[in-house]
Amino acid sequence: MLRISYPILWLLLTLLPYGISLPAPAQEAAVVQSLEGNDLTAQLDRAKQLTIGGAYDEAYSMFENIFLQSNARKLNYHSAKSQIGMGNIEINKGNFTAALQRYTDALQLCDTGAALRLRTTLYNNIGNIYVLRGDFISSSHYYEKALSAAEEHGAELPLETLYNNLSIAHNRLHNAEKALSYLEEAEKLALNHNNFYTLADVYNNKGLSYAELQRPEQSMAAFQQAIKVSKNYGYINTLYSAYTNLGIIHLNQQQLDDAHKYFKMAQEIGKDVSSYHKNMLMLAMAALHMKKGSYSAAKPILIASLDLARELDNLKDQITTHELLAEVYRHDSKYDSAFFHKNQQQILSDSFRKKEIAHTVAEIERKYNNALREKELAEKELTISMQAQQLATRSKWIVGVASLATLILALAIFQRKNLLNKQKLKHQELLSERQQHKLNEMKALFEGEEQERIRLSREIHDSIMVQFSLIKMKLSTWLGQGKNTLDMAALRPVVQQLDEATENLRRTVHNLMPDMLREEGLVETLYLFCANVQKMIPTKILFQTVGNIPRFDTAFELTLYRIVQELIQNSIKHADATEVILQLSYQSPILSVTVEDNGKGMDKTRQPAGMGLKSVASRIANFYGNMEIDSSPNVGTSVHLVFDTEKLQAIA
Repeated sequence: MLRISYPILWLLLTLLPYGISLPAPAQEAAVVQSLEGNDLTAQLDRAKQLTIGGAYDEAYSMFENIFLQSNARKLNYHSAKSQIGMGNIEINKGNFTAALQRYTDALQLCDTGAALRLRTTLYNNIGNIYVLRGDFISSSHYYEKALSAAEEHGAELPLETLYNNLSIAHNRLHNAEKALSYLEEAEKLALNHNNFYTLADVYNNKGLSYAELQRPEQSMAAFQQAIKVSKNYGYINTLYSAYTNLGIIHLNQQQLDDAHKYFKMAQEIGKDVSSYHKNMLMLAMAALHMKKGSYSAAKPILIASLDLARELDNLKDQITTHELLAEVYRHDSKYDSAFFHKNQQQILSDSFRKKEIAHTVAEIERKYNNALREKELAEKELTISMQAQQLATRSKWIVGVASLATLILALAIFQRKNLLNKQKLKHQELLSERQQHKLNEMKALFEGEEQERIRLSREIHDSIMVQFSLIKMKLSTWLGQGKNTLDMAALRPVVQQLDEATENLRRTVHNLMPDMLREEGLVETLYLFCANVQKMIPTKILFQTVGNIPRFDTAFELTLYRIVQELIQNSIKHADATEVILQLSYQSPILSVTVEDNGKGMDKTRQPAGMGLKSVASRIANFYGNMEIDSSPNVGTSVHLVFDTEKLQAIA
């Protein structure tokens, strides 16, 4: 029977949106009354009740009519409310793109007066759409904007709803502890406000967070609380979610009969739930059939689920469904179909990763620009303050001269000298703060670059391993064609390609983030690097150490490792050296590093340092180091680095 090792991962992640607080009109606070728009307010209430009752077409027509009236009368609040109402109906119908357009249009109207309070609702609803599409990075961004808008302008949306939705994004981004902290706040507010619909949602999301933390008993207890509240108040969506999630817990504990029981209970009450929620249960049922070894029963469910995921524009569900369909077809020995779905999984995964990377880069750029603006503002305020102080001092001096000539003049001179000294000290402090701030920025940048390298190494690993899977699947296809003989000559290039890809993968991952640097330290890692390079090229590389070299701060060791790599590569690629010597010497507190080659050298009087050496010099300066270069044409080059380790944090 098939062993599915990933259901707790993919099912928990894809089912997280169950706890989302969809834009249900019943949860909104009372409409802000307007003396000029009381008639439209009554119409909005009527359209809202029609939406709650499921009369979507009639409600939509009423919202459209309200929008035309309020727009003609320039009542932005009512215009935005009608747009929100139409967007909510589009979501309930599964038309996410149309809903997103409605919310975006409504935001343009919410720039003054009471309409500002609607920005919280709109940002929250946009975040909901991204959750339903599986884009949790974008959803967390809009939920944070909703919370900021609530703090700045107030909100008609209950705060417990925002905290609950924020927990969904953090849980999906593998930050379950943070998600639980938001849920604790949401639970308190929901109880205080008697908001039992959100309370049921909170219990469902608590169950998901505990499951993410591998605490199944607390997870099941939270789902039971959600069932109790949902039954008491007749909330079908939250009851449906709790049954489904309880089934998943039992499924992951190999209690297949119990899992099937809860899935059936969800199916019995879920006739009127949204297509999105039905798709989640379909994936769970397919996983159950696969665990039981019934791939033929899982296949039609997965095909229907894939159609639904495409209709909902949910990339995460599409990726998961393609992966499971590939496994089903592989089990049935239909390798061409398995290859197709595996390839589709890879294409969609690459698209999703690119989207995440683009969002991450944009977020880093936004934070950097904000920091620059804050810095410029602080400098301007300091300049204005100093100018004001100078003007005040001059005024006092003039008044003093006019009243008591000699005595006040002497006092003014004394005060001026004192002020200048203070300003000089203040200026020196400001320069010191700027230098420290720049150092912190550079260090943060290095750390961010290393985090990106780690992430890229994992991504490359995953991508290449998928290619391995495709090559093996191709071999299986040959075997499945029923040939009695095997062409060994045709197989040898494939085997050689596998060996080369494996070696490239190992070398690439090691170069991006050498685990040995964390475990063994700088000396052992550089020794291994030199040994590996020596195997691949004819250039002779000698590695020497003098003294007992201790461990240093991780950021410093990693930066020095990258610098040495770059210097050795320069000697090999640009200097045409046949011999390179790398020497590390330590005599407390001085650490010296020398990279010397017998290459073609350079004329420093004519040839300025390139961008590579300038970058090396900048990185060295950030760690209180100095660099000297001794080079002559046709003689060779010697690069000498010196660091004062008393200014570094030794860890050994």
